[in-house]
Amino acid sequence: MNGAILKQKNKQSRIRMFLKLLVVMAMFQDYKDKKSRLMKHDFSIC
Repeated sequence: MNGAILKQKNKQSRIRMFLKLLVVMAMFQDYKDKKSRLMKHDFSIC
C-alpha cells in the first residue's frame, strides 16, 4: 500500500517537472521570437 502511494507521488513530481520544462522552453522560444522581431525592426529603421 505504502509503495503504491510513493509511486504515485513520484509520478506526479515527474509530470510537474516535465510541465515546468515545457513552460521554460515555451518562454525561451517566445523570447527568441521577440528578439529576432526586434532585430528585424531595428534593421528596418536603419
